[in-house]
Order: sequence, then C-alpha cells, then structure tokens
Amino acid sequence: MNDKHNHINSGKRFEDESLNKIWEMSAEAEESDPVNESEVESALKNVKERAGINEESKPAFFISENLWLKSRYMIAAVALLVLGLYVFYFPKTIAVPYGEIATVELPDGSTAELNSGSTISYNRFFLGSERNLSLNGEAYFKVTSSEKPFIVEANKSVTRVAGTEFNIRSWSTDPDRETVVTVADGKVLFYPIDQSENQIELLKGMYSRWNFEMAEPSSPEPVNITELAGWRQNRLIFRDQRLAVIFNELERRFDIRIDLEAPEVASETLTAFYTDPRNPADILNDIAMVKNLKYSETANGFRIFK
Repeated sequence: MNDKHNHINSGKRFEDESLNKIWEMSAEAEESDPVNESEVESALKNVKERAGINEESKPAFFISENLWLKSRYMIAAVALLVLGLYVFYFPKTIAVPYGEIATVELPDGSTAELNSGSTISYNRFFLGSERNLSLNGEAYFKVTSSEKPFIVEANKSVTRVAGTEFNIRSWSTDPDRETVVTVADGKVLFYPIDQSENQIELLKGMYSRWNFEMAEPSSPEPVNITELAGWRQNRLIFRDQRLAVIFNELERRFDIRIDLEAPEVASETLTAFYTDPRNPADILNDIAMVKNLKYSETANGFRIFK
C-alpha cells in the first residue's frame, strides 16, 4: 500500500516538475525566440507517461461514444415505429362544436355530415376487412361502394351497409338513448350490437328505431327523409318528441344552456316545425305557451319553470 502511495506521489512530483519546467521555459523565452514545440510535446509526453495516461486507451472512449450514438438512433427508430403504429391503428376522433355543422371526408372517400355537438371516431386508413366507425350524435352518411362493409356503432347498435346514403340519430345524452336510422338510398342492416340475428333490413325511404329496452329494432316504416334529416338545411323538426329531447337539441343548435326547473314535464311530447330558426327565445316562447310554462334568460342561456 505504501509502495503504491509512494509511486503515486512520485508520479505527481514529476508531473509538477515537468509542468514547472514548461512554465519556466515559456517565461524565459522572448517573442522572437518562442519555446520549441517539440520540447513542449516531449515534456507533456513525459508527464502523461508518469501519470499512467496511455494514448492507446483513447479509442475505448470513442467506442463507448459510438455505442451511445447508436443507442440514441435505436431509441429514435423505436419512437418512430411506435408513432407509426399509433397513426395506423389509433382511432381519429372528430368532434363538432355546438352551434356548427361539419362535413368530414373519410379514408375511403365516403362523407359524414355531422350535426352540432356530434362526435365520430374511425381508423385513419380503414385497415382490416371492415370500415368501422363509431358515432355519438347525428350524422348523414354518403358511403362509397366497396366489398368491405361500412359499419357504424352508436349506443350499442350497429348499422351495416355496403354503399348507400342514410341518416343516424343516436345521442348518449338523450333520455332513452334511442338510435333512429333512416335510409335515403340503397339498403342497410340495423341491429343491436352482438345480436345480428335480430337484424332488420331497411330500404330507401324507410326508418327504424331501437333503444336498450327493445329486443330488436322496430319494424321498418315509410318516412320523409327530408323531414328526418331536415337539420342539414338548418331546419328544426320535432314530431311527437319529448321536451327533454327538444331542449337538448336547442342547446346543441344554439350553443346555449337550458335549465329545466320543472322536471315533471320532461317526458311530455310536442310536434313543431321551424324552417330556419334564428332565435331560441322564439321557440321557447312557443313551447311555454303550449305547455303552460314560463322561461327567463340567464347569463348563458335560459331557465324553464312553471
């Protein structure tokens, strides 16, 4: 142990002496006669040898640095791979704000026109054997023909088509969480999720509805598609509709809040048609007169009371 200590001290003394020699040489030299570079290099070489610094050990440092750089590249490559998988497989979600209507072009060239407050989610490239999409709200679909079925899931219901035009209304916030499918062209299959044996076929000009309390969708009935999809022309059409549903629709259409302080009237129904409504107060005034209610304006909407 002492020999090692003495060896270290001896090396350090030699290093100090050599450095002092270099310093003295540089101090004594005049500008016209600078220190010889070979002398400086020789002195430094002696210092390194005494200190145990081996020049041949330098490549080991560069090897480690190279491995570190390769590791960084590998991490970046993995990150890109994960990002690619995310883009390919993670659903894309589009939400339409209250008070607006938007049309979305889907990966296969189909389009979905979304009513205010609606949300759809779908794979960016429609990978797999089906073109799957989920909906919360109301949308009018124009589907391009393809061997891959076009499937819309909404409130635990399934609408399956090949290529056609149809409207789906299915709000998770509505009291019955009812799904209504109306066909404008072609045909669709409509059934509760995981119960394809209870499916019904809808043809042009037909509609059906289904909610959680029903074993299967209602029998197809004829309907005026322009009426049921009137929202696309900014119309408001309520046919025997619950007041709770109507108030929800007004909230989405006009981006307001309606507080119903008379819950006992929420299930009462109403039929009303508005071709181009601009002012929610006019509609609420009509409802209040028919249903013997009162309303007043609030900071962000209206309150309904008796």
